Amino acid sequence: MFTNEMLQTHVKSGKTTTYEGYTSRVPADAITCKDGFRVSVQASETHYCLPRDYKGPYFKVELGFPSEEDELIAEYAADPDDLTGTVYGYVPVDVVINLINKHGGLLNTESLTK
Repeated sequence: MFTNEMLQTHVKSGKTTTYEGYTSRVPADAITCKDGFRVSVQASETHYCLPRDYKGPYFKVELGFPSEEDELIAEYAADPDDLTGTVYGYVPVDVVINLINKHGGLLNTESLTK
């Protein structure tokens, strides 16, 4: 079962770097679920998330480019006419947890243990 702790670990899995006073984070890998559903889940100062920082804990995150349409997240789509080719801003973490669990949970949890 995918949990909030796993979500928080995932979005922080991209390395954070600072260059000339500007901090950025390499995006975390897309999540792949056991049924093949894939979606990008990100949170940082530059994503549509809350809080907009590099620390969290996050209570809303940004999703992007799901491999298929899903009614659980449709209302958050930036482009409701292209549900697999858009980002989804400020999605509550409980919605994301339900989405991942609906699709069977994570296919691979190795990145969450590093």
